[in-house]
Amino acid sequence: MAYFEKVESIKRDELFAGIEVPVRLENVSLSGGAVRGEILASSISGGVFAGVSSSLDAEKVLVIAAEDVTDTQTVVTSAYTSGDFNLQKLSTASSVVSAADFKENLRKVDIIISNTKQG
Repeated sequence: MAYFEKVESIKRDELFAGIEVPVRLENVSLSGGAVRGEILASSISGGVFAGVSSSLDAEKVLVIAAEDVTDTQTVVTSAYTSGDFNLQKLSTASSVVSAADFKENLRKVDIIISNTKQG
C-alpha cells in the first residue's frame, strides 16, 4: 500500500444517508467475499463474517462491508460497525431476505438504516 496516492476524482456511491450517527470501522475476518454495503453476520463476536442469507442471521453479530472483497478465502477486511446508511444502497447475500429485514436488529448496534430515495 502506497503512503501517497494521486486521486483523480471522487465518486459518491450514496451508501451513507446522514452524519448524525458516528461512522466506525473495524477489521473483521470475512469468508466468501462481499460487496461494499453488504450486510454481514457472524455467530460470535470476533468470529468469521459472511453475507446474510436468511432471517435467522438477524440475531447474529451484524456489520456492513466497507469495501468490495472478491477473494472467497477467509481474509481480513474493513466493516462499518455504526453509521447512518441508505436502504437503497445496502444488499444481502441472498434474494430471500432484504436489508429492510434487518433494520431493527442493526439499530440495536448503532447501524441506522434510512430510506432516502434518490430522484
